[in-house]
Amino acid sequence: MTPNTRTPPTRFGRRAATTLAIALLAALIAARAAKPLITNGSFEKPLDKKTGELPGWHIKITSVTPIPEYRDPENKEGRTGVVHFKCGCGHMWGTVRPWVGLVCPNCKRMITGLEDSSAWYIENEKWIKIVNGRGPKSKGLGFDLPTEIGNVQGARAFSRLIKVDPRAGYEISFHAVSKKPHIRVFVEGFKLIKKDKEAAEWVKTLPKESNPYKQRYRLKRQYRKHINAQTPGKWTHFTGKFAQPKSKRYRFDYMMVNIYAYLPGQAVIDDVALRRLTGKELEEHRSSKSKDRHKREPR
Repeated sequence: MTPNTRTPPTRFGRRAATTLAIALLAALIAARAAKPLITNGSFEKPLDKKTGELPGWHIKITSVTPIPEYRDPENKEGRTGVVHFKCGCGHMWGTVRPWVGLVCPNCKRMITGLEDSSAWYIENEKWIKIVNGRGPKSKGLGFDLPTEIGNVQGARAFSRLIKVDPRAGYEISFHAVSKKPHIRVFVEGFKLIKKDKEAAEWVKTLPKESNPYKQRYRLKRQYRKHINAQTPGKWTHFTGKFAQPKSKRYRFDYMMVNIYAYLPGQAVIDDVALRRLTGKELEEHRSSKSKDRHKREPR
């Protein structure tokens, strides 16, 4: 029989292996935390000439208006309790209210789910374009708002829907500059409503192109992180941290960044980023009394 010549691991060897494993795990966690969650946040990719959309973003948007059903439609008397939902383009969705991330089969615009504003944003993309960004050769998201738009609805750009890690915290950051328009950036949090069986059955009937995120359940807005950038006259860097609310009632499963500019004039946004906080950052954020404040730094 051949003798076993393997040398048993020494205490030093076991300790080195454990240290290496811990270091690799820490590196993996750090890399995951640093990974950007927004596609095309620096706006270097041009508008899609075929669809008119901005890669990684939604600028072709719409909303709905609830239309109550009456027993006497001519005089609008005697509500039946049934409500139909009408897109800004005129398309009737039916009696289930469409939610964020769905796309109208008629006008091919994404439902924002924000207001019953219907046609307000039916030409939203006309006021948004890719312009020179913060750097000498960089690009940015430009808003050019005429008086009739800036003084009423303004214009918006939405990121893609992002799956949320319920245990994680996040940081939103961006650069902005403005000539008169007021800039606000929101992170909207949405909860899956699995108990809404009617909506779950209804969404199955939509054409494939109307459900690009392959949603199975209704999304309900539960949370909003808000950074009021106001009107920065020179390039300014903004950051804000957030995490799941303590109350289960307001926790969310998906999120979406909503860039909003209003009042007449021009404004530019650049370097929009959303990242996971490290474990240490999350702990500090939760223990900080000023956790709901955001930072404003001229750059």
